[in-house]
Amino acid sequence: MPYTPNVELEGRFSQAVRVDFLAEGPRLRSAILTLSSGNTSQAHICANEIFRKWYDLNERNEQRLTVLDDRADVYREEDLRRIRDLSDIVALSDRQTLRDLLMAA
Repeated sequence: MPYTPNVELEGRFSQAVRVDFLAEGPRLRSAILTLSSGNTSQAHICANEIFRKWYDLNERNEQRLTVLDDRADVYREEDLRRIRDLSDIVALSDRQTLRDLLMAA
């Protein structure tokens, strides 16, 4: 599947929002952000930034996917629930689900 890393998309207030990847699916593009951290406090900061980006991109038509590095259990459940309101969350270890979501788009 073709993809481009580090893409800026126009978000709310005409501000540029950088996503980690933009993948071209058969019918729809997918904006992808990655959530990875080795400690709880940094994971919280990263989760808040991802939430902000998805909020700013909420009115766009791309599928929104957050890929969660699940090798460490450092994420607050309330942060993940907040992100889940605006994006699908897929564990990095669940490559089949990630592939299925990208191909369905």
